[in-house]
Amino acid sequence: MGAHREMPRGTLRLTASVNYGTAVVAPALADFLRRHPGVHAELVLDDGISDLIGDRFDMAIRGGPLRDSGLHA
Repeated sequence: MGAHREMPRGTLRLTASVNYGTAVVAPALADFLRRHPGVHAELVLDDGISDLIGDRFDMAIRGGPLRDSGLHA
């Protein structure tokens, strides 16, 4: 974002694996939300395979090989 842009706002919906999400994503997300009060977040911690489109996730954080070559790492 440039210096003359609006502050980010809206809802960010993301998913991560339980262990990584608890240890890394949640603390980083908390810091991000403190710096950007206009943003709200929904963090779903789940070790299963998520339907990113159907579940309306903006971002997924997972480790391991990609099962779908249409996804970006």
